[in-house]
Amino acid sequence: VGKVQFMKLMRNRANQLGGNFVLGEFMDDVLNTGSIPWSLIRWEMTGLDDEIKQLTTQ
Repeated sequence: VGKVQFMKLMRNRANQLGGNFVLGEFMDDVLNTGSIPWSLIRWEMTGLDDEIKQLTTQ
């Protein structure tokens, strides 16, 4: 599950940044978020909140 969420986050961020995406910077950003759920990391880094909304409507 974690790998799938990580890959989704990386794909989302790469799509947002286009040619400005740098893998090393992305990894630093992920590691700097600390130990929080992937859905919150994705929301913090990309602004995409679809996973958060799914969690709060269940």
